Amino acid sequence: RYLYETGQQNRVAVTSVFAGSQGEQVGIQPGDIIESYDDQRVFDFGDLRRATTSGVRDESVPVTLRRGDRLIDTWLPRGPIGISIEADSINPDS
Repeated sequence: RYLYETGQQNRVAVTSVFAGSQGEQVGIQPGDIIESYDDQRVFDFGDLRRATTSGVRDESVPVTLRRGDRLIDTWLPRGPIGISIEADSINPDS
């Protein structure tokens, strides 16, 4: 909420998914918002980068995506997801 209220970016939005990537294989789509990775909230690119590079590479980790009004839970191997992202500012109450 603080980030949003102060005009800072508070979400990571998927802009594209690379063909054949882990992201494509689990159904990530452009427009999805990455809410959490390995049960840690993701607020910016740095959060996502740290999460994908910490821990044991290729271990299965939970990922929560927001697609419209729905939350989607999936699992990915830790490491590169194969997506392009952009920072966004989204009202946490919506």
